[in-house]
Amino acid sequence: MEHEIRLKTGFFETTLYGLHISKERLRLSPKTIGDQEIVLLGKDISDIHLKNGETLEIEINTLAHSYQGTITDKADYEELLSGLKTNLTNKILCEYEGGN
Repeated sequence: MEHEIRLKTGFFETTLYGLHISKERLRLSPKTIGDQEIVLLGKDISDIHLKNGETLEIEINTLAHSYQGTITDKADYEELLSGLKTNLTNKILCEYEGGN
């Protein structure tokens, strides 16, 4: 399954990517021509942080880089979390802001 994500690529700049979750791997595929695909192996990911508030935010941390973005399709939080837990053995930190 693909989740659409607006990945922070600059100070006030975001780029649209598709987040693909598979066994021990995350792939970020750019939606615009010219941007680089990003492949993150499970062994290189130190942790993943999900924040479910007004928007569904994700932060993927590796030793070399931090990837931050917002899931644009307001995907089902539990579905995204389940996909990550099923396919990765990394630490996943979840933050939920309740409300209407």
